[in-house]
Amino acid sequence: MAKNKAPRPSQVETVTAESDELDPVIDLQGAALQATDFWEHHQKTIVGIGAGIIGVLFLIFAYNNFYKAPKNIDATNQLQKAEILYRQDSFALALKGTGGSLGLVEFAKKYSGTKAGNLANFYAGSSYLQLGQPKQAIPYLEAYSGGDDISPAMQYGLLGDAYTEDGKMEEGLKNYQRAATKGTDEFFTPYYLYKLGLLNEKLGKNADAKIAYEKIKSDYPKSAQARTIDIYIGRVDAK
Repeated sequence: MAKNKAPRPSQVETVTAESDELDPVIDLQGAALQATDFWEHHQKTIVGIGAGIIGVLFLIFAYNNFYKAPKNIDATNQLQKAEILYRQDSFALALKGTGGSLGLVEFAKKYSGTKAGNLANFYAGSSYLQLGQPKQAIPYLEAYSGGDDISPAMQYGLLGDAYTEDGKMEEGLKNYQRAATKGTDEFFTPYYLYKLGLLNEKLGKNADAKIAYEKIKSDYPKSAQARTIDIYIGRVDAK
């Protein structure tokens, strides 16, 4: 049986040389023909897609600059009246409005989607909680999406208060846990660690309560809660 012979070096060089001369020309011509053919068959689609993208970009620009920005400015100005009442502890008036100005409840609805509307949710939830109405406070505090100048620990801490006062202890515990672990605020974090410990104690979860108390002692030794925290640690140890 005759064996297949490997091509000689001279043959390989000849084939390679010919391929080098022809392939680039063939490739370029083929690519040009394919591009022309593709454009002819899909011209309307390509132009339509391009116009669609430009249209979407224009709508986004128009929405942000001609609708959203002015609405945010107007909302911020309108919120100031209710905010003043809130800071004066006039929570009922802040919620309902006075002197022709919108209260926080209507404000949050009317300016939904704006930064001021978002902040109004927090103020409304906090106001209801201050008035002893935790059930009404919860949806507003849940609707607040964070940001602005409100500490995340404060938002979850108030939710913990609201759920606990509404008798939903496990939800309260969950939100105190969030408040205690959301960032490292030197004031709010130890405060809500303390509340987390107290609620754990109330629910008979003494080991979890001790973890919260010891974290105050180790991580926040200068906090107000740290001054007497050894008493609480000793209490759960005794249990």
